[in-house]
Amino acid sequence: MTPQVFVSRPAALSRGQAASCQNWLRALMALGFEPITLDRAEYDPVPWPQLRQTIGTANGALILGFRQLKVTEGEWRSQTDEAVPPAQWWTTPWNEIEAGMAIMASIPVLVAAEEGVGEGSFSSNVWGDDVYGVRLNADLEPTPASVAAWAERVQA
Repeated sequence: MTPQVFVSRPAALSRGQAASCQNWLRALMALGFEPITLDRAEYDPVPWPQLRQTIGTANGALILGFRQLKVTEGEWRSQTDEAVPPAQWWTTPWNEIEAGMAIMASIPVLVAAEEGVGEGSFSSNVWGDDVYGVRLNADLEPTPASVAAWAERVQA
Protein backbone atom coordinates (compact mmCIF):
# COMPACT_ATOMS: atom_id res chain seq x y z
CA MET A 1 0.00 0.00 0.00
CA THR A 2 1.35 3.43 -0.97
CA PRO A 3 1.82 5.76 2.03
CA GLN A 4 -0.48 8.77 1.84
CA VAL A 5 0.60 12.28 2.81
CA PHE A 6 -1.93 14.99 3.58
CA VAL A 7 -0.76 18.30 2.06
CA SER A 8 -1.85 21.60 3.62
CA ARG A 9 -1.33 24.75 1.58
CA PRO A 10 -3.06 28.09 1.09
CA ALA A 11 -5.90 28.20 -1.43
CA ALA A 12 -4.56 31.24 -3.31
CA LEU A 13 -0.95 31.04 -4.50
CA SER A 14 1.25 33.26 -6.65
CA ARG A 15 2.73 31.72 -9.82
CA GLY A 16 6.01 31.02 -8.05
CA GLN A 17 4.25 29.51 -5.06
CA ALA A 18 2.08 27.32 -7.29
CA ALA A 19 5.21 26.08 -9.10
CA SER A 20 6.87 25.34 -5.76
CA CYS A 21 3.78 23.47 -4.59
CA GLN A 22 3.86 21.34 -7.75
CA ASN A 23 7.57 20.64 -7.13
CA TRP A 24 6.75 19.42 -3.63
CA LEU A 25 3.92 17.21 -4.90
CA ARG A 26 6.29 15.70 -7.48
CA ALA A 27 8.92 15.21 -4.77
CA LEU A 28 6.37 13.36 -2.62
CA MET A 29 5.52 11.06 -5.52
CA ALA A 30 9.24 10.48 -6.20
CA LEU A 31 9.55 9.36 -2.57
CA GLY A 32 6.79 6.82 -3.22
CA PHE A 33 4.04 8.77 -1.44
CA GLU A 34 0.53 9.62 -2.62
CA PRO A 35 -0.23 13.29 -1.93
CA ILE A 36 -3.72 13.94 -0.58
CA THR A 37 -4.91 17.49 -1.19
CA LEU A 38 -8.17 19.31 -0.70
CA ASP A 39 -8.92 22.31 -2.88
CA ARG A 40 -11.00 25.12 -1.40
CA ALA A 41 -14.15 23.90 -3.18
CA GLU A 42 -13.67 20.39 -1.79
CA TYR A 43 -13.86 21.40 1.87
CA ASP A 44 -17.19 20.59 3.50
CA PRO A 45 -19.08 23.59 4.92
CA VAL A 46 -18.28 22.20 8.38
CA PRO A 47 -14.82 20.75 7.64
CA TRP A 48 -13.89 19.08 10.95
CA PRO A 49 -15.18 15.53 10.33
CA GLN A 50 -13.71 15.59 6.81
CA LEU A 51 -10.34 16.82 8.06
CA ARG A 52 -10.30 14.31 10.95
CA GLN A 53 -10.98 11.51 8.47
CA THR A 54 -8.52 12.69 5.82
CA ILE A 55 -5.67 13.48 8.20
CA GLY A 56 -6.45 10.51 10.44
CA THR A 57 -5.99 8.02 7.62
CA ALA A 58 -2.81 9.64 6.25
CA ASN A 59 0.66 8.31 7.04
CA GLY A 60 2.18 11.78 7.20
CA ALA A 61 1.51 15.46 6.60
CA LEU A 62 3.28 18.19 4.66
CA ILE A 63 2.41 21.75 5.65
CA LEU A 64 3.45 24.27 3.00
CA GLY A 65 3.66 27.71 4.61
CA PHE A 66 3.54 30.13 1.74
CA ARG A 67 3.45 33.87 2.40
CA GLN A 68 -0.13 35.14 2.55
CA LEU A 69 -0.24 38.24 4.77
CA LYS A 70 2.42 40.92 5.07
CA VAL A 71 2.37 42.90 8.32
CA THR A 72 4.33 46.13 8.04
CA GLU A 73 3.43 47.69 11.37
CA GLY A 74 1.79 46.66 14.57
CA GLU A 75 2.70 45.15 17.91
CA TRP A 76 2.46 41.52 19.02
CA ARG A 77 1.16 41.16 22.59
CA SER A 78 0.64 44.87 22.97
CA GLN A 79 0.83 46.33 26.47
CA THR A 80 2.46 43.22 27.95
CA ASP A 81 6.02 42.42 29.03
CA GLU A 82 6.30 40.40 25.79
CA ALA A 83 5.35 43.21 23.37
CA VAL A 84 7.39 43.03 20.15
CA PRO A 85 6.92 43.91 16.50
CA PRO A 86 4.97 41.13 14.73
CA ALA A 87 6.47 38.68 12.29
CA GLN A 88 6.51 40.28 8.87
CA TRP A 89 4.98 37.37 6.94
CA TRP A 90 2.13 35.07 7.92
CA THR A 91 0.64 32.11 6.12
CA THR A 92 -2.99 30.96 6.20
CA PRO A 93 -4.36 30.07 9.65
CA TRP A 94 -5.54 26.80 8.06
CA ASN A 95 -1.91 25.65 7.94
CA GLU A 96 -1.73 25.85 11.72
CA ILE A 97 -5.10 24.16 12.22
CA GLU A 98 -4.19 21.30 9.90
CA ALA A 99 -0.67 20.99 11.38
CA GLY A 100 -2.22 20.75 14.84
CA MET A 101 -4.69 18.12 13.70
CA ALA A 102 -1.87 16.07 12.13
CA ILE A 103 0.21 16.35 15.30
CA MET A 104 -2.77 15.19 17.35
CA ALA A 105 -3.24 12.28 14.93
CA SER A 106 0.35 11.25 15.80
CA ILE A 107 1.59 11.21 12.23
CA PRO A 108 4.97 12.64 11.13
CA VAL A 109 4.60 16.29 10.12
CA LEU A 110 6.94 18.21 7.83
CA VAL A 111 6.53 21.99 7.82
CA ALA A 112 8.15 23.95 5.00
CA ALA A 113 7.94 27.72 4.97
CA GLU A 114 8.89 30.56 2.72
CA GLU A 115 11.44 33.07 4.03
CA GLY A 116 9.90 35.26 6.72
CA VAL A 117 7.17 32.81 7.77
CA GLY A 118 8.00 31.66 11.28
CA GLU A 119 4.92 31.61 13.49
CA GLY A 120 3.51 28.57 15.30
CA SER A 121 4.56 25.24 13.84
CA PHE A 122 6.90 27.07 11.43
CA SER A 123 9.09 28.21 14.33
CA SER A 124 12.23 26.06 14.43
CA ASN A 125 12.27 25.99 18.23
CA VAL A 126 9.17 23.72 18.26
CA TRP A 127 10.46 21.15 15.77
CA GLY A 128 11.00 17.72 17.27
CA ASP A 129 8.99 14.68 18.37
CA ASP A 130 7.84 13.81 14.83
CA VAL A 131 7.55 17.44 13.73
CA TYR A 132 10.23 18.22 11.16
CA GLY A 133 10.92 21.55 9.54
CA VAL A 134 12.69 23.02 6.56
CA ARG A 135 12.99 26.43 5.02
CA LEU A 136 12.35 26.82 1.33
CA ASN A 137 15.45 28.04 -0.50
CA ALA A 138 15.46 30.90 -2.99
CA ASP A 139 14.37 28.57 -5.81
CA LEU A 140 11.46 27.30 -3.69
CA GLU A 141 12.68 23.72 -4.07
CA PRO A 142 12.43 21.01 -1.42
CA THR A 143 15.68 20.29 0.40
CA PRO A 144 16.08 16.51 0.01
CA ALA A 145 18.45 16.06 2.98
CA SER A 146 16.00 17.79 5.32
CA VAL A 147 13.11 15.66 4.09
CA ALA A 148 14.87 12.29 4.53
CA ALA A 149 14.25 11.83 8.26
CA TRP A 150 10.58 12.77 7.89
CA ALA A 151 10.15 10.48 4.87
CA GLU A 152 11.69 7.59 6.79
CA ARG A 153 9.16 8.08 9.61
CA VAL A 154 6.28 8.24 7.10
CA GLN A 155 7.44 4.92 5.63
CA ALA A 156 7.68 3.30 9.12
